[in-house]
Parts: sequence; structure tokens; C-alpha cells
Amino acid sequence: QMPKVAPPSLLVLRREGALDTVEIRVEAASAADEETRGRLAVRVRHRIHETIGLSADVSVLPPRTLERSTGKARRVQDLREQGGTHA
Repeated sequence: QMPKVAPPSLLVLRREGALDTVEIRVEAASAADEETRGRLAVRVRHRIHETIGLSADVSVLPPRTLERSTGKARRVQDLREQGGTHA
């Protein structure tokens, strides 16, 4: 867990050629400009790789950007069967 990142998060799985890729979308805990969110994404990407050895793209979004669910949370978006290039 990173102090400047807040739940929820979303994993987006894609297929690029023969490889599967993962993008992790998280929200900044407070308002931050794009440059600050970019630096935070680098830190999060490094922490994930350091902790579990996974190389992933990371997007840090403004607060309250990701969809909130009233039911069961949808934390994984699997686009691999759809060609993998849709967001």
C-alpha cells in the first residue's frame, strides 16, 4: 500500500501479440497535477516490481475517477479476448 494512492484499483489485462500485459489503474489520494501523478506512477510501478516481480504499466488517475460499485466490485477488466487494445 502506498500513502499517496487510494482505493479502488483496477487491473486491465490485454494481449499484445503473443504476450499478455497488465495495466494497474489507481487513484491519487488527493488532487494532483498530471506531472505529480506521473511521478507517483513510477514509484508505484517500482514498488510492485520490487515486491512481487511483476512488470506492469501503472496509471495514477485523479481522485474519484474509477467507477464505484454498489454491488460486488469489478477489479479486473480482461480485454484479451477482445483484441486487447481497448481501454
